[in-house]
Amino acid sequence: MGDKLVGFILSPKYMNEMNDKNISIGRVQTPALNLIVTREKEIQEFNNIDANKKLDYKIKAKLLKNDLGFEVKNDKIFKDKKEIEDLLKDLSLKKEALFVKKTSKESKITPPAPFRTSQLQKGLITYIRTDSNSLSAEFLEEMQKHYSTKDWYQKREYKAGKQSQAEAHEAIRITHCHPFEDIEKIAKENKLSQDTQKLYTLIYINSICSQAKDCINQIDTYEFNINGLIFKINTSKTLYQGFKGIFKTPKDEIEEENTQDDTQNIDLSTLKENEKVQIQGFESMEVKKQAPSRYKESNFISLLEKEGIGRPSTYASFLPTLLKRDYIEIDSKKGEIKPTQKGIKLIDILLVKDDWITQSQYTKIMEQVLEDISQNKSSYKEFVKALHEKMNFQKMEKEFKEASPKQIELLKKLAKEQNIAINEADFKDANICSQKINELIKNQAPLKPSEKQIKLAQDLASKNKLDLPKDYDKDIKIC
Repeated sequence: MGDKLVGFILSPKYMNEMNDKNISIGRVQTPALNLIVTREKEIQEFNNIDANKKLDYKIKAKLLKNDLGFEVKNDKIFKDKKEIEDLLKDLSLKKEALFVKKTSKESKITPPAPFRTSQLQKGLITYIRTDSNSLSAEFLEEMQKHYSTKDWYQKREYKAGKQSQAEAHEAIRITHCHPFEDIEKIAKENKLSQDTQKLYTLIYINSICSQAKDCINQIDTYEFNINGLIFKINTSKTLYQGFKGIFKTPKDEIEEENTQDDTQNIDLSTLKENEKVQIQGFESMEVKKQAPSRYKESNFISLLEKEGIGRPSTYASFLPTLLKRDYIEIDSKKGEIKPTQKGIKLIDILLVKDDWITQSQYTKIMEQVLEDISQNKSSYKEFVKALHEKMNFQKMEKEFKEASPKQIELLKKLAKEQNIAINEADFKDANICSQKINELIKNQAPLKPSEKQIKLAQDLASKNKLDLPKDYDKDIKIC
């Protein structure tokens, strides 16, 4: 009902405003469009910045210990190119770096949670409706029976999450446990296409890894002093593989989280404090300021979920709606979503006249009220009234539609039969025309049934021992 209020009240308003019938406003589609338009404006703003303001600079040094060469970096960001060039001249005189200290920390990488729809939709699949990461007790028990003796196994329970609308739904998972090697046989038995087999393999790995221990890495940071500036290098080694040791799959098969950026796989453990290391040279590094990028078709549903707007059953419908209204275009090669001039213009007008409908925050609040209604903490009227109030309690206007020739002909015929005068305007609007026709049909004298119909009614009444209704022989409807 809330969506109808917004659509039926605001859509005609902005059809007139933009002189375009292909306009729709929605409680979720409009904030979604605003996200796309806002990002496009950020991109344009970034592109208008001078090229030299898009670049910062850092310094890195090439060091040599025995025959092992490696790079170390200084964290300071330099805004001015001349400043870094002057510093490089001073540093070029230095031939040795002093090793200051080593610090170590453990980095845990948790296996990815079981898939929910918005995560799996980053691949090419049909729409599966679940917004929950939870696994059933039966499946967890089955996993425990199969894998409890394995070193990597760890029972993990997952919750549906705050945004979930259906706690009864499970995550996307395999139906039963089986060896990895059986996937090929299962694919042949079920005549799976190559893509479907790849998708099943992805879900299989995800299901099993969700019940495994963390991968544990050790990150070592080595610090060197060169002319008072501290240069660092991070190295990484795996202490325990955990879920990463279950399958021999490419690294990109398993999503990595909490990983340390810029680590090198070299062994510097023999370095001792205050040891001097040979400097081979220095370089300046360009650090490009990251330009904002357009949203992709593959991750837009994740964005809506993150923004807390929309429902799991409707996430997939918003992009087709925006395309249908010519608000956006999608680059078929890159999968990027770009707003059209029409989409940008609509948002610009809305920001002035009805900015509330463009805001994710307001829609997010409305979603919370819907959640409260489902838990009997709020009422339908509270939701609808708050929404209707934003539109100043405007009445829904029925869209004007011209009456068809058949409607006009029937209305004229009925008016003539009943000797009633009809205004010329009543023949133009389909809604008014239909209303007048219904009124005249009600006023019309009843149509008399045929002799055969009267005889049939009498026979049926006699056979079933029923009384015949009044005027059955005068009105075909009664008969």
